[in-house]
Amino acid sequence: MSSDPASTTLSPESAAAARAPVQRSGRSKKRSTLHAHGEPMVWLTGGALGLALFMIVGLLLLVVWQGVFTFWPGELLKVTTPVKEM
Repeated sequence: MSSDPASTTLSPESAAAARAPVQRSGRSKKRSTLHAHGEPMVWLTGGALGLALFMIVGLLLLVVWQGVFTFWPGELLKVTTPVKEM
């Protein structure tokens, strides 16, 4: 018994069967629906991600907008009072 691959021989019938392409039946391949592939869930997940990012950006813009009016210095007023001498 040798483990040399060259010493292993196949009968002519089995060698031809190993090289022959697989025959398929005459029926066409059955198509599956989009639900079977999960494509609607991919679109739903992508839409939810887009909505979440839009809401995060909107919230950050709201915080910046409100912060500008809160911390922006307003107009300065000069107040003068009559001086009383004691």
